[in-house]
Parts: sequence; C-alpha cells; structure tokens
Amino acid sequence: MSIAERVLVIYRDVVGAPPSPDQINEWLGKSPESINIDLVDICNLWCLDHCGYPGQQERREQRIEAGEAVESPYMSLDVLRQAVDELRQTWPNSLPAIQVTGNGEPLMHSDAIEAITYPAEKGFNVGLTTNGVLLNKKATEAFCRAGVGMINVSLDAATPETYAIVRPTRFGNVNFHSRVVRNIQDAVAVRDRLRLNGIATPTEIMITMIVRPLSESEKESFVKLGADVGVDKISFRPINSTAGLTPLPNQIEHEVSTNPAGVITHVDGQRRWACHFPFKRMNFSIGEGGAIRVTYCPHGWDQPGFDVGNYPATSLKGLWEGGKFEEIRQAHLLGNIDPNSPCASCIDWHIVTRTGQSQATYAEIIASQKGS
Repeated sequence: MSIAERVLVIYRDVVGAPPSPDQINEWLGKSPESINIDLVDICNLWCLDHCGYPGQQERREQRIEAGEAVESPYMSLDVLRQAVDELRQTWPNSLPAIQVTGNGEPLMHSDAIEAITYPAEKGFNVGLTTNGVLLNKKATEAFCRAGVGMINVSLDAATPETYAIVRPTRFGNVNFHSRVVRNIQDAVAVRDRLRLNGIATPTEIMITMIVRPLSESEKESFVKLGADVGVDKISFRPINSTAGLTPLPNQIEHEVSTNPAGVITHVDGQRRWACHFPFKRMNFSIGEGGAIRVTYCPHGWDQPGFDVGNYPATSLKGLWEGGKFEEIRQAHLLGNIDPNSPCASCIDWHIVTRTGQSQATYAEIIASQKGS
C-alpha cells in the first residue's frame, strides 16, 4: 500500500488568497465555526520561534518577582463545563467545532481528560492539539471512548536533531522526539484495538509540521515517519509571527509596507485583506478570578488588546454578537485597522486566512475523513 493510500497529507503551507465577495458574505451573520480553548498557561517545552509561551511565561515570572498577584495557569473546569453547555443551548443546530489546546500544553491540566472528553460527550466535534510529551494510553483510550474526533500532535520535525532546535525544553537538556513518536504509535495502537473490539470510535490521529526554512527539507521524511507510525493525517502549515509576538530567527523574511499611521497594509506585495478569525472563531483562555477570557484571535496569548470580554459575566451570544467583535470585523472588512490595535502590526492575515488552495480551516480538518 502506497503512502498516499495510508495517510491523508494536507498541505496548508502555502500563502492564502484574498477572500472573494461570496466568501465574505458567507462569513457574515453566522455563528462561530469553531471555539479555540486554551486550557492552560503552562508548558513543558520552550519553543521560541513559533510560540508565544516563553515570552508570556517570562512576563508572568516578572510579575511574581514584583509581588503582583497572578492567575492560576489552569482553566476552571466548572466554568468550562458551563461554557460548553451554553454553547450547546445557544447554537444547537450549528454546534461549533472545539479545538482544545493551550497557551502551553493542555495535557498538563490536572483535569485534562475530563476537560477534553466533556464537550465530545455533549455532541461537539472535538480536536485536541498537544505536543505529545504527556500523551499516554489511558488518556488516548478516554478520548477515543468519548468520541474525540482528532488527536493532533505537533511534532514539527522528522529528526531528533531538528526537533531539538524547534521544540526544545527551557534549558535544552531533554530531547523528547523519540518519546513523542512512541506516544503517537501507542495512541494509534490503542485506537485500533478499540475498533477491533467493536467500539466505533471516530478518533483520528494527525501529526503537524510548522514549515520553516530549517525543516523544509524534512517534509518528505516527515510524511514517511507519519505513515510508518500509522497516523491518519499529516498537516503542513506555514510558520507565522503569532501576531508579531515571535519575530525571531528561523522565521521567513517578508517584505512589509505600512501606512503613515504605522498599520501594515501590504505583505510581500499583497494588499491587506480581512482575516477570517473574527468571523469564524471565538477563543477561550484563562481570565481573572476563574472566568474565561474571550478574545477575537487565537494568537492573543496574554495581550489585552485582543480581549472581547469575560464569560460568564457576559453570555457567549452577547460576546459573539457584541460591539467589540463587530468593531474588529468592520475594521477588517473596510481595511480601517486602528493603529493601536494588535492587528496593526500583524502579518499573519495573509498566511492563516484559509481561502486559498488547500487552505482548510481547523474545523474542516477535524470533520474531514481520511481519503475524502
């Protein structure tokens, strides 16, 4: 059996394209297509060139050293359950896909299994994104039995040598590549065993590579590695700047133009177009006092400029249809970005907007079937 028959390879590592008027019309007035849940603000890796966590953690440590109070790095399970229930009540006929991830590693949450299985058991199409270090057989079986649609492991490298650079630990003393590959193999084996025993779990296993100059040459071997361990899907996506939070080496250089107010208007000769995030995705992260902080961009990390409001102080419908979301949507549609907005310095709209060739959204990947 060929690799193409064994695994679905999704190449999203091409630049997007401007959304057409018809596509924009499809964005308007809709319920959220997906919910991004950042379950934790803590991680066991220290990925400098593609992730906002190291900077966020350093800022957190500075606040602690200054004697300031900081929030728990773990989302409240009770409030999360409440939000999931409200999502189901608010949009029962168009349930959004749920991506459980983290401003860090979601499996570090002490209630990670319940936080991930709860929305799946409530009928949501759920995908987990994890670095795979803590992915074990017990967790995988729980996810499969609950009907989690996808376990996505951010592996990012075909070799331990590249992995050590793109997914290091904070002090560079541990290389988890072989452990993560073994955990992926175990996850596939657990899922397959359940299916052989008559449990019709929908769970698919995917590995992802963020493509950057350092790993470009490993794409073919990454596909072979994925096929050899038995994953269902392999996704390649381009590296982005995390809304300007990670302008570090290994990034791809871009030609950028700004208007007199300093707002980026062109990237690589492409005139700015509307980013799909405020139209399609609502993002949950850890707020003050156990609340959920809602943002309009999954790249918000700890930057308050992305905030829309807090739940449950405001209903999810109220937040989605409210003034802040509408303000940022109109700014993107009209090309009238506030120079004080974090969008002003962001180049990622031309990378993450899934309107070009092979530009499937995360929700579409969760829902797709291998070989379709």
